[in-house]
Amino acid sequence: MANPAFIESGRQTREKIFNFLCEYWKQKGYAPSYKEIQDACGLSSVSSVFSALKTLRREGKVEFKDGIPRTVRPSNIMIIFASTQEK
Repeated sequence: MANPAFIESGRQTREKIFNFLCEYWKQKGYAPSYKEIQDACGLSSVSSVFSALKTLRREGKVEFKDGIPRTVRPSNIMIIFASTQEK
């Protein structure tokens, strides 16, 4: 059985990445690089970013095209943009 602290840490990392993606998209209108995600979220490697993004994609929270840079985006990006337009 997996260590509960390890599982919680992974969940927190994915949440941090997802929140960063949402903010980045709202501010810039395009996807950050994996390196930008790594730096902003304090992760040790780009492979950690990719692993977390794959899990987020399985959870239905993000979308991206394998092998194509800057395609990662929150699955609900239209909701995010709509909410910023209402203010």
